[in-house]
Amino acid sequence: MIKKKSLRICDYMVQPPHQFELAKLGHSFFFLRENLIYDWRVNTRPQPYNCYFISTANPNDFDLIIAHNGRQIRQIEEWKVSGALTKDIPLIYIFHFQPSGDSVEIEDMAKKLGGYHLVFNSYDSQKSWNMPNPSQRTIIHGFNQDEWHEWHGGINGVLTVAGRMGDRPHVTGYQFWKDVVTGLDCEKLVMGSKWEKMRRWEKEIVRHSRDWSDLKETLASYDVYFSPTHESPFPRARSEAFVTGMPMVTTPDHNVNLYVEHGINGYVTNDADEAADYINMLLGNKKLRTKFSKNAREKAREVLNIDRFLKEWNDLLDFVMG
Repeated sequence: MIKKKSLRICDYMVQPPHQFELAKLGHSFFFLRENLIYDWRVNTRPQPYNCYFISTANPNDFDLIIAHNGRQIRQIEEWKVSGALTKDIPLIYIFHFQPSGDSVEIEDMAKKLGGYHLVFNSYDSQKSWNMPNPSQRTIIHGFNQDEWHEWHGGINGVLTVAGRMGDRPHVTGYQFWKDVVTGLDCEKLVMGSKWEKMRRWEKEIVRHSRDWSDLKETLASYDVYFSPTHESPFPRARSEAFVTGMPMVTTPDHNVNLYVEHGINGYVTNDADEAADYINMLLGNKKLRTKFSKNAREKAREVLNIDRFLKEWNDLLDFVMG
């Protein structure tokens, strides 16, 4: 067997949990510091051994460049225009967000991303963007289930994990979350960001994860997980809860049907009253929670496994590197 070359990849720190999984490819990732994020956010994941931070970069020193937003696209374009980037280096763009619905926005992104290899987190997202690039694919999340705690429950309450829920209501389903949880007679927790635009009573139920162990144990401890998202492409938090085996109630967005099977390993609905009824049903029935948890973990091993995720990324890298 011919050993594959270890790549030097220029990247930007955007989503440590996602980039934690990418680091398992074994290549060297060099994160170019930007104004907002200077270091690995260890409260989400430990920093992998092969991830480094740099303040400046000669783009020609890399085998591949990965971008995640418009600011990074502009920097790569500036490298080209200024002559700083002289090598024909493959470029990958990962879509972490949905289009606003404005056709001008989609056309603008299509112009900017000409020549890029595109990666989407969900098939629905790929369809919504409708990019003309010949090289594009969807790679859904993958996890090593052995790294996650197995759900055991015990806290009679409902958990939602969502960063900046109040800041991004169209993405996180903030209003739907409020409509569902307001009348629930149980403990409620949103594990989110330190800076939340939420009403006073809601802030009392928001907590920031201390570290990855804290996140994993919280997921394993609450009796029910509620995912209210609408415009988040294949939300990672929902997938993490599912890998843990949390009994779940979720909205039907972004290919949730690939792993959540209604009435078998979770409940799927867009109706607030129905969602509240499903949550109460699960809170009051330990046998049902145990059944859903077992079925969820089995389905997660089939659909959301790390081997599939890494294979699809390796296939992409083999293609873009020729």
